[in-house]
Amino acid sequence: GTTAGMLIADAIGIYIGVVAGKRLPERLIKWVSALIFIAFGYIGLYTTVPTEYLTLPYGIAALGITALAIAMIARKRS
Repeated sequence: GTTAGMLIADAIGIYIGVVAGKRLPERLIKWVSALIFIAFGYIGLYTTVPTEYLTLPYGIAALGITALAIAMIARKRS
């Protein structure tokens, strides 16, 4: 039953992916997936970094480094 359920769920996901891939621009999909990946990275850092490092200056520095990396990658690809 579990295997059949996973196969059905995978088939639905693949079908939706194919349909969405035809209607949505590839660049948008890449940017959204990259931002989700970055968000999960920040959540992982937040849950594992000691609380004395969770301060505003460190947060601003992390966001600045991330923004700089995104800008450099976007400039390189354009």
